[in-house]
Amino acid sequence: MMKRMTCAAIAFCMASSANAATVRFKNYMTPEDDKQRILNTVYLDGLKDGLIVLNIVAARNGATPLFCLPPKMVFTSDQADEILRREAKGVPEPDDMPIGIVLLAGLRKAFPCGEQSK
Repeated sequence: MMKRMTCAAIAFCMASSANAATVRFKNYMTPEDDKQRILNTVYLDGLKDGLIVLNIVAARNGATPLFCLPPKMVFTSDQADEILRREAKGVPEPDDMPIGIVLLAGLRKAFPCGEQSK
């Protein structure tokens, strides 16, 4: 079932005129204008949701979760932005890194899996 849904999504994206672009940390931090700032915020929110879904699906399929959010936590876009910025400070040259990589690394540090994931 999951394979079919994934294949259908890929086929749809290939057949449609959907374009996706990776947002690099430098572009996220210094948007060209207010419209780009809003698009970056929407992109981060989608990225946050996508990483959470990926994490849940991986765990349900027997893989070790990448991070473990507290069970009753509502994880907001503002919190994701804060984690992203904090993690980037510890990266030697974050400017050219996709924000998804930086965010995932930050989520792993902010919400490590321990006793709560068992």
